[in-house]
Amino acid sequence: MNTAELLEQIDVLQEENRQLREHLGFVTPDLFLVGCKQVFGLTPSEARIFHAICFTRTGSRESIWLAYADGLPCEADPRGMDVMIFRIRKKIAHYGLTIVTLWGHGFRMGDGDKELLTKLLGQEAMQ
Repeated sequence: MNTAELLEQIDVLQEENRQLREHLGFVTPDLFLVGCKQVFGLTPSEARIFHAICFTRTGSRESIWLAYADGLPCEADPRGMDVMIFRIRKKIAHYGLTIVTLWGHGFRMGDGDKELLTKLLGQEAMQ
């Protein structure tokens, strides 16, 4: 097989994989995390925190930290989270996305940013 044929076969297999995952309802945050790395250049840790900000109902520091720690019990590091939020904000700002601080509570996405994020990452990553 030549290179063009291999690339075509890869495209076909990726599409089959996408359809099967969709059919089985097997869309995980992994798609979101990979998309964040590819589009924004977020590290895995930054992407987990960004995912938590986008998808947790409360957006509290505690819920974001638990999502970041993947449910493992650990001490929250407020300063460390602030640094990560700063880095995430810097990376996503180039795309017109914002993270709003809810003083005394936590964080949330800026108004209308979910729609823009869906366009940037794709519908599958946002489920």
